[in-house]
Amino acid sequence: MERSLWKCFDACTRVLLAFPLCVPGTAFYRCMQGRKRVMKMLKEQLGARRNGPEREAIGFFDLVIHEMDKRL
Repeated sequence: MERSLWKCFDACTRVLLAFPLCVPGTAFYRCMQGRKRVMKMLKEQLGARRNGPEREAIGFFDLVIHEMDKRL
């Protein structure tokens, strides 16, 4: 997972100087694909934390869940 996140981050930093053309093979396209993968991983982790047992330690996802529950 850590290696995959690094690849996504690397693709996003390379796109800073690329032309924003979302065509397969371009740096911008790879960045957008990496963004989708990272968002999917974050949503999965958030869902697992939300449906899991309560924890004493408070982390980033706990704060996000608390803020999301306040809106409902």
